[in-house]
Amino acid sequence: MVMTSLCICPSGCKDGRSIKVTAVTVKEAVYSGSSSMVIRMKDNATLQLTPFIMPQDATHTAVEYSNHNPELMELSQSGFITAKAIGKAVFTISATDGSGVRTSYPVEIADHMVKATGISVTAAGSNILLKTGGASFSLAACVSLTPEDTWNKAVTYKSSDKNIAAVTAEGIVSPVAAGKAVITVTTADGSNISRDCNVTVE
Repeated sequence: MVMTSLCICPSGCKDGRSIKVTAVTVKEAVYSGSSSMVIRMKDNATLQLTPFIMPQDATHTAVEYSNHNPELMELSQSGFITAKAIGKAVFTISATDGSGVRTSYPVEIADHMVKATGISVTAAGSNILLKTGGASFSLAACVSLTPEDTWNKAVTYKSSDKNIAAVTAEGIVSPVAAGKAVITVTTADGSNISRDCNVTVE
């Protein structure tokens, strides 16, 4: 006589059935003064959220976001937040596998971040004159951002022709060969403002 047995597999075992999501969180949340989690941002700042799904071998791991305070922040379905105003907002991240699992997070937006509105360059920095084999020039010393309370004063430098004039990340321009080039100064705070500086190497 051949004996057969029936295995009753508990929910969640890997027998070809879908494994449902049991928890969904975002890695950017931090603990507040209590056991609750919160997202902290500055006004005008951006943040890319990173979902964390449990169990990690869930069949469907897609999520969707709901923004409860669009007047305070923008939130794309890819989880990209752009803070618009100071205040306290809330968003919800939800699993889309039919499990009904969702988590809501408060977003505290404070300390207005002032972005640059312009790049000022002195006359010497606007039209740089160098000699082959001669000294380098500190363009960084000639550059400033407006307004004065811009939160991120960093800029990047790029030469249109490194064979004529090279520039370091610190804004030091060095002559390479006779000719003309342009050094482009660009803000790093997301305002995407640029300013061109002419370089002549004799």
